[in-house]
Amino acid sequence: MGDQDYARRIINACSLLSFGYRRHELALDALRPALTERDPTLRHAVIESLAGIRFHAEEAVDRFLESQQARDLAEQVASRTLA
Repeated sequence: MGDQDYARRIINACSLLSFGYRRHELALDALRPALTERDPTLRHAVIESLAGIRFHAEEAVDRFLESQQARDLAEQVASRTLA
């Protein structure tokens, strides 16, 4: 993804986009390239962002992760939110 600070800011902005503006699908689409990130710091940011979005858009996040075949992320995200 390039510069880690920039990537982390984008990932964090996705949560704001979803929560503040209710643009869940746009936020999830913006996170799509980061789903395969292996850097532990960025991966943690992705999981936290998805968990924050899932808090108020559970079905959207679950559908998104299923469509991306991201079972490992889905389990980690679900464990950080109230199911």
